[in-house]
Amino acid sequence: MDRLRHSRGSGWGELCYLALAGAFTLLNLIYLAGCASPGPPAAPSLRLPKPVSDLTVMRIGDTVQLSFTAPTETTDKVALRGSIPGELCRQLPHQRCIPVPSSKATIQAGSSSTSKGHGKKQGSSSSGTAKSQVTWTDTLPAKLTTGPAQLLAYRVEFFSPAQRTAGFSNPAYTATGPAPAPVKGLRAQGSRLGIILSWDPAPKPLEGSSNGPAVVVLRREDLSPVKPQAKTKDQTAPKASQPKVDWLLANSPPASSSAGVQSSDRTLDTSVQPDTAYRYTAERRVTLHISETDNKQKGQPALTEEILLRSTPSPPVNFTLLQTFPPPAPIGLTAVGYFNPTPTGTPAGFAVDLIWQPIDATGLMTPLAGYNVYRQPLDGSGRPTAPNQQLNTTPLPTPAFHDSDASPTTPYRYGVTAIDAKGNESPLNTTLLEPTSR
Repeated sequence: MDRLRHSRGSGWGELCYLALAGAFTLLNLIYLAGCASPGPPAAPSLRLPKPVSDLTVMRIGDTVQLSFTAPTETTDKVALRGSIPGELCRQLPHQRCIPVPSSKATIQAGSSSTSKGHGKKQGSSSSGTAKSQVTWTDTLPAKLTTGPAQLLAYRVEFFSPAQRTAGFSNPAYTATGPAPAPVKGLRAQGSRLGIILSWDPAPKPLEGSSNGPAVVVLRREDLSPVKPQAKTKDQTAPKASQPKVDWLLANSPPASSSAGVQSSDRTLDTSVQPDTAYRYTAERRVTLHISETDNKQKGQPALTEEILLRSTPSPPVNFTLLQTFPPPAPIGLTAVGYFNPTPTGTPAGFAVDLIWQPIDATGLMTPLAGYNVYRQPLDGSGRPTAPNQQLNTTPLPTPAFHDSDASPTTPYRYGVTAIDAKGNESPLNTTLLEPTSR
């Protein structure tokens, strides 16, 4: 009986031990299974390109250039890859944004792209995900290039492979109506102060046009060779240097002038360097302030935009300012003859002092070297009796000269010129000196 009790007790212990071990094993399996579980499945990405937020537009003639940063990721922050289809639309006040006919174009994610015309693509692209600038060009239809100016909004949008979109970009505004008239007959000529640029007078504005006063702006490109850039620290090839470009504002018309008519058809570029080749183009620009009325607020202005309209550029003109233009002639030349005081019984010495106004060398392309003085004897009738003689051997630095070799009984014609560092000499400015008696 005791053996049976003992045997039964040992069996129950083993059973309890086995039960506990099994429980621990099951818990471990459940724990491990829980760690490896992926959890609830995530929704698949719709691959919607993130909307553009930096769209800008510029109207040049009858075309509109649109610029923006290419989208690089989707709305759920997944990097875009491959081709991304997109299109643009135009919107007049109180109308819906209408897609431009045949404007669909494709960009490569993270690469540069240029589209011209109705979706016709130009330029090259490179793969990658870095942000890059995209330029599209839209040609306006004839109905949008005539009549009074109205606000014209542009938007772009991009599509997923399933042709879904996250929405339009920010709106960017330009204007309808005629563009400023192109600059015609652009020409250049040199002067001692710089390059004179002139063009044909502007035509009268089209009847019904609401364009304001136009200004002429010149684009100047320096054609001199650009020095190659040094290699970078990692010895990679340097980037190609771009030519230097400057924009110059020509004369603006006064407020009283007729709308769109230039008050001047020429300007002087004094910021050029001599012996340097330049290329010029010119365009007219008009700034408009257009208000869009709000129908819901009984015609109250809801939006006012400052719009810049540019004409198409003129044909280019190349010009090099050579240092062959003399400085202006001195003015105000005066000659005074006199006898020097001497002790009694000593012949008095005769001399002539000459003075003139100094040349204002400010702005001269070639530095002023100084002045030359000339003397020519005359007879009683004022005819020369000898060649004109230069009295100084080197240019005079100051506007004055002392002639101690003149005769008091001879009439003279004195002259003075200005000369620059290149040897260009101005016309002669003269004055007469009659015989001087003691």
